[in-house]
Amino acid sequence: QLQQLFGEPINGLSVEVINGGFPYYTTASVRSLLEKELASYDPDLITLYAAYNDASWPLGSGSGTRVLFWISQHSMIYLVMKETLLPDSRVLWLGRKLRRWLPASSDPAALDQTAEAVAARYRQNMEAILTFAAERGIGAMLVRQPMTTQVDNRDFNRRTYAEEYATVTAKIAAREPRTELEQRMFLHHRLIDELDALARERNLPVVDNIAIVDQDRSRLTTWVHLTEEANEQLARALH
Repeated sequence: QLQQLFGEPINGLSVEVINGGFPYYTTASVRSLLEKELASYDPDLITLYAAYNDASWPLGSGSGTRVLFWISQHSMIYLVMKETLLPDSRVLWLGRKLRRWLPASSDPAALDQTAEAVAARYRQNMEAILTFAAERGIGAMLVRQPMTTQVDNRDFNRRTYAEEYATVTAKIAAREPRTELEQRMFLHHRLIDELDALARERNLPVVDNIAIVDQDRSRLTTWVHLTEEANEQLARALH
């Protein structure tokens, strides 16, 4: 596939790429998938592109919710049914209705505490993934993941990730109302910082897809998903 894209072999080698990504997977899911299945393919290299789902995943939940979370992490049938019966458009509509009644916390200290707890969970999973890979001689490459808070406002095309994040932090400091996506970006940014720290500590290569998307923010089709052209740009950067 890479040969078709770039028209030449990579260092004269024939390369096979296995897509191990699944919708809604967090680093906990990736860790389980790598340990229980992907390692059996004996890969030479893994690429890790994760932050948004970890920023979205709650820190605590009731027993019923935990059962649904477990099913979503272990059942492809559940995921197919969820996509068929409750498409993203309905989820977004329902989310907007709920957010009118469930405003985000206005306490900056509480949000900072949440961000640190989410980052600790993310680091624990990422360290487990990277250690598992290193012990088996599997290389690792990290990818900085972009996102936007401006899904319904095409003006985001003119604003970078850093500029959006600055707007979010200013709102938090002023205790102004903010959307769920804005709060999520605050957590997401904290996870990107954690990813950068892990890369420095372990001397791992990083592909900065935030910078790639910042060149043209219309490369985002939703709050986090990429256009076909953006995926090709990311593939070239990985190459």
